[in-house]
Amino acid sequence: MSEMDVDVTQAGSSQAGTTPAAVAAVSQERTLTPTTTKKVPREPAARRRTAKLACDWCHKKKTKCDGAYPCSNCKTNLRGRYVKWLEEKVSALSGSTKIIDDRRKGVPAAGQRISPPPANTPTPSATPSQPWESSARFTVAEEVTGVNQYTNDQEFYGSSSSVALLARVGRSPSNPGPGGTGPRQDEPDAFLTSLHNPVFSQRRPEAGGSRGTSVSLSSFPQCRVFIDGFFSTLHYIFPILDKALFMRRCDGLWAAGVVAGDSSFAALYFSVLSLGALVGPRSEEPIDGRDNLAWSRKLFEDARDMCSALGMVTDLEMVQCYFFLSKVTQNELNPHLTYMYVGLAVRTALAIGINRSPPTTSNKDPEVIKAETRTWWGLYSLETELSFGMGRPDTLGADLFHNRPFPLTIHRRDAVAVTEQGYDLLEPAHCAILEFMVDFSRIIRRIRHELYVPESPATRNPTLALQYAASIEHELDSWLRNLPEVIRPERGSNQQASLKSAKEPQYVKKQKLVLGIRYHNLRILLFGSFLLRAGDQRNTTPAAQHCIQKCVDSAKETINIIYETYRHHDFFRTWFYNTTYTVFAASMILLYMAQAGTNNNPSELEPLSRYVEMAVEILEVMDESVIAVKSAGMIRRAVERVKAPPPPPGLAATPVAPMGQQQDLLENNNDMWLPAHHYWGSVNLLDGQLDESFPFQMDVWA
Repeated sequence: MSEMDVDVTQAGSSQAGTTPAAVAAVSQERTLTPTTTKKVPREPAARRRTAKLACDWCHKKKTKCDGAYPCSNCKTNLRGRYVKWLEEKVSALSGSTKIIDDRRKGVPAAGQRISPPPANTPTPSATPSQPWESSARFTVAEEVTGVNQYTNDQEFYGSSSSVALLARVGRSPSNPGPGGTGPRQDEPDAFLTSLHNPVFSQRRPEAGGSRGTSVSLSSFPQCRVFIDGFFSTLHYIFPILDKALFMRRCDGLWAAGVVAGDSSFAALYFSVLSLGALVGPRSEEPIDGRDNLAWSRKLFEDARDMCSALGMVTDLEMVQCYFFLSKVTQNELNPHLTYMYVGLAVRTALAIGINRSPPTTSNKDPEVIKAETRTWWGLYSLETELSFGMGRPDTLGADLFHNRPFPLTIHRRDAVAVTEQGYDLLEPAHCAILEFMVDFSRIIRRIRHELYVPESPATRNPTLALQYAASIEHELDSWLRNLPEVIRPERGSNQQASLKSAKEPQYVKKQKLVLGIRYHNLRILLFGSFLLRAGDQRNTTPAAQHCIQKCVDSAKETINIIYETYRHHDFFRTWFYNTTYTVFAASMILLYMAQAGTNNNPSELEPLSRYVEMAVEILEVMDESVIAVKSAGMIRRAVERVKAPPPPPGLAATPVAPMGQQQDLLENNNDMWLPAHHYWGSVNLLDGQLDESFPFQMDVWA
């Protein structure tokens, strides 16, 4: 050890007795001679982990974390909490499942087994702040899933599907399953099978059954009649075809006498013929030994087989073909097939990109650009309406993907676009309906998201539901005011009609008629949920009662419009899709009458029953449709039950119906009506609470 080291050591050991000057000298000496000072060797200190490397729990609690995953704190503190939380979650879910199962079996909950509450006890419908049914129960109660035994296809119908109306009706506590233990497990299958139209069905192609390479047209002299039947009716509602161009293509087919099997226009041709034969005017005599329905179904099979022979073709004509096949199945009241065909149309349209705006450098023919625009926006509105009405998601995706301009017409809201885009893309005036129907379908989508999705807050908060309904009603009325004046329907049928309307173009008459029916049907959809959730109208809040009255008023207006149109116009009687509007409106009125019950005098219910009788007359006029006839019989019996005097109090609590009613049910158990096959403009019909006074009863799934 050197002398310097000894001096430093001695100075350090005697620091307490050293003068400040000596201490300063020693410190200066250490600083000036660092190389001569002997230090204890040590490894470089590891960098301490910062808070960024700490786990979430330690970071939140601001405790030291050892950096392991999981760290020691998590192992010590969170394991017991997680196990406890998991046990509580399992217990809660088990309790919810038991409640749902008990309600399916008709077993009252524990709180419902005691005596009824006093008269002054507020009910859920009288207390706006009380939440509605839980989301899980809401979802389970509203979904219908089963296998159609005719087609072996699995089908699903969600909360906004009108199939839910029949599901609600058939799930009455007074109609339990065998042994009184609840519904049978195969009940959904039988239920969906009973709603199937066996006359019009998707026949599976036979093995090895190829159509060949061409189809002869020599046996179709009536094709021009069917084409005119289409272009004079539904073409004005969905004007996606150019009639002049389509007829030129048809002239080429008729001149050749055959349809090439590899032509997608051939499939489009047969689909238009099928739809025209179905909705067009009827002739006095059969055409070549077949009536219109037989021709429509034969031509539908030809179009379908042509699509199968072509395979996966993606062009504009295939999109249009799938579109019209969906319209055929829609008017044949087969919603499941409609959903499938319109889905094919949407996927094909997205695959070929007609939802996107054509580039400025595009050298496409303006006629092709206009056809793509008309087809896409007509398909957009149809897909939105049909999907919501069936309670199924649409396949359109976000609107951000669809930047295609609307058809350019004289009624375009931004009239400047006419001069900016040029007159080459100008469309006839009747194409303006496409833009306004897209706006209408977006209102439908808003209703679905805000009022019908089970996870929406409005499904559990009646006050919030009233606020949403008021906002949507304002938007719907704004949509009506913004319609072009020539096609804007009147809000009430009591307004004085003018003879000037007799000189209006055909497209104006038909578009104004359809827009009026859809407007009122959407109001039923908007306000109908308040009626369906109101078990007793005496306990309904004034605001909810006002919404219920709006629903009933629109139901009456719907029936009145269709009834008056049927009286004066033949073309409307072959639009079998009107069955859905008629049955739906009549069902809402019947439900209102049944809930009012003894609260109103018979004289107050008589005007309402008159509207139901008008609905029965409408359905009986459409005697070509099996579904319309079944619906008429069901509604007639339902209104008789509503108008019948109530049974004595002692019999009212008995779940067993009188012998006369049992015999009536047994005799008519096969009269399964089919209003369920309307798939736009339905309401949320299942909320987990069944009104036992609802007049429709079905003990046996036919």
